[in-house]
This record gives sequence, C-alpha cells and structure tokens, in this order.
Amino acid sequence: MKKYISFLFLLVGLSQVINAQVKIGGKIDTKADNSAVLELESTTRGLLLARVASTSSIANPVEGLLIYDLSAHAIKVFNGTNWILAQTTTVSPAPPAPSPAPAAAPSVKKDTEASGTIVVPVGTEEERPATPVTGMIRFNTTSKHFEGYNGTDWVKLDL
Repeated sequence: MKKYISFLFLLVGLSQVINAQVKIGGKIDTKADNSAVLELESTTRGLLLARVASTSSIANPVEGLLIYDLSAHAIKVFNGTNWILAQTTTVSPAPPAPSPAPAAAPSVKKDTEASGTIVVPVGTEEERPATPVTGMIRFNTTSKHFEGYNGTDWVKLDL
C-alpha cells in the first residue's frame, strides 16, 4: 500500500512539472497563455516588484533581475554587468511637437500657350499632400473647387 501512495505522489509531482504554467487572478477555468510561465490577470490591481533601498544592497544579482530602486524611484533591470534604468516615476510633460519642415513646393508652371496663366497642382482629396504647408493652393478634382491649406484644414477658395 505504501508503494501505491508513493507512486501517486510521484504522478502528481510529475504532472506539476509537465504543466508548469501558473495563472493568478482572472477566470479560474482559463489556463495561462502557452508562452508564459506566469500570467497575472486583473483589471483593478497591479504587480508589486521587490523594493530595495538601492541596487548596491543586492549581492551578486543575476542577469535579468528586475527591482524597484527606492533611492532612485525607478524600475531597474540587471543586464549582467550594470543596472539599467527601465522607467522613472517622475513624469515630465512631453515636449511640444516640432514645427513641420516646409514641404517641397508643388510644381507650378507657366502655361506658355496662354498669356499670363499658371497651372496649379490638381488632384483628388485622397491625393492631398501628406504634410501640407500653410498657403498651399490646389484644384480639388473631387469637389471641383480650388482649395487652400490654412494651417489647420483644407478650405474651399471662393474665387
């Protein structure tokens, strides 16, 4: 009988080694993703990393070790040689977007057949320049009107 109990414990232990994926939280009837060893699922809670006074307090860190450094107020990972800053808790506002560089001027040519005329760029609404510059003028073949870019939108020009 003792052999059967030992064999049963051996089978249970092997089944845990074979299926070594763990899912914490979420629906208990769904298993962890096949690509994950550990999956945390929650829409109201997060993962709390180990918090250390500083990276110098960790003796012999292993490559890939992830911690929250209290002295730097930052998440850090050990790359095998150095601690690399993963993210800081100080969030600064994003810098303003740079002004777009002026796009190359569309070709405008003088019509040599008719005196004093020019030919402006022509195209559909889908063919508008991807990065328009304030002051561009073109003929829109979709709406059959001249249009100009005012810095924000393409507007119909009443001529």
